[in-house]
Amino acid sequence: MRQRINIQDLLLAFAIGDAFGAGVEFQDRNWVRKNVDFTKLVNALKNIPASKKLQQILIENYREWDYTDDTEVTIGTMKAIVSGEAITADSLVGFWKKEYENGIERKGFPRCGHSSMRWFYSGEMSIEQVRNFQRNRPNPGNAPAMWAIPFGLIDVALINEYVAINAVATHPNLKAIQSS
Repeated sequence: MRQRINIQDLLLAFAIGDAFGAGVEFQDRNWVRKNVDFTKLVNALKNIPASKKLQQILIENYREWDYTDDTEVTIGTMKAIVSGEAITADSLVGFWKKEYENGIERKGFPRCGHSSMRWFYSGEMSIEQVRNFQRNRPNPGNAPAMWAIPFGLIDVALINEYVAINAVATHPNLKAIQSS
């Protein structure tokens, strides 16, 4: 018998996992196995193997136990799904931007993360410029795959189509589409 999924509980679990994982993001899985026992929050963001400039961008606005842009976009995706509007790349970006703006209104500053989307949100680039930036990158990152999770709750016949739309909304890259 199929159990009924409580969507609020699912989103809460995702947000808790995202908040817990944010402190160890970009760490090697062997490092995580050695240093994280999952009984307390670990903040290893200062150990990100990147230049100081990139580290600063990646950890900007990080607050312990605060969920990141991945949950923010997932909430926006859920709102898009339940809105009844057509799921298009542009409609998803619109829902994500609304959720981004709601986060700033609630917190006073943006959430941690956002990578290339920060350029769109700040007005530095159009969404098409962000897409062009991501289009041919050898590693487009994990964002589209993270944001595709809510599509697992829709009609199975639509999942592949919608996760591809989700990927091309910001990362029209073959690897991003396949991972989604």
